Amino acid sequence: MRDFFYNKGDVLIAILIILIAALVIYLRVGVIMDYSGSGSSFLPPLTATDTDTDTDTDDSLSLREERPLLDEAIHPEPDPEPVTEPEPEPEPEPEPEPEPEPVTPQEMKITIAGGDNGGIIADKLIEVGAITDKQQWIADLIASGADTKVKQGTFTIPAGSSHADIISILTK
Repeated sequence: MRDFFYNKGDVLIAILIILIAALVIYLRVGVIMDYSGSGSSFLPPLTATDTDTDTDTDDSLSLREERPLLDEAIHPEPDPEPVTEPEPEPEPEPEPEPEPEPVTPQEMKITIAGGDNGGIIADKLIEVGAITDKQQWIADLIASGADTKVKQGTFTIPAGSSHADIISILTK
């Protein structure tokens, strides 16, 4: 028994908390009772005609009559469907104009610098459209023995020239 009353302070605090809780419940029992019944969806909401006219002599609503407002706050009416405008019909796409045939230049200009090797020269020839296959052009350049004979400067290459023609132009 001595252990039960050993810490009297804790026991007194627990009793004090219980007394305060009971006092709050006692003072607020009306609000608690009104709140607990407001969430039921099977009860119809009260209206001004449902009031007890014997107890209320003025036109003001009693606390019980304000329950529909609480119900609306808890269970709000769904928002109406948003009005959407009909989508406009898509405009027909205009027919594409026929693409003009690519114009091949009659002549292409290429500038070779002093340190350009076969790969750099091939890249420049592809850029201007003189050749299409870099590896084949380098192989033809080496096979002709002209890989060390290419001169520097600006050269004009006629359209449709073969690899041999281009090598001949670059080594003159």
